[in-house]
Amino acid sequence: MIELKRRNNGEVIHSGEYENTRELVEYCAENDISMAYADLHGVDLHEANLYGAKGVRAFTVGNSNRFCFTYIYKDIQRYQLGCFNGTLEETCEAIQKKYGEGSSYERIVRVYGELDD
Repeated sequence: MIELKRRNNGEVIHSGEYENTRELVEYCAENDISMAYADLHGVDLHEANLYGAKGVRAFTVGNSNRFCFTYIYKDIQRYQLGCFNGTLEETCEAIQKKYGEGSSYERIVRVYGELDD
């Protein structure tokens, strides 16, 4: 039995028999179950289908359409880009180191950051 809980109060959002947490999160996305405030820290969502997920926003960036997602963890919006995970500013700093300041990659991530305000 795998459970997905809200990080702010421990309430179980959804639980069931799944091979891993990614499958449970995909089920929630497919079945319109809100994952707002879900504790997703450390969950491997690489290649997860999050289309329609509530509380999790997925988007692509860069020439290779790299899959990224953002979610709330401990009242802070977090960004997952490949194996990198950080706040908006940490994410933009990492992008600047790799692609330079003001890259289209950074601009897209900042747009999603503004949506979260």
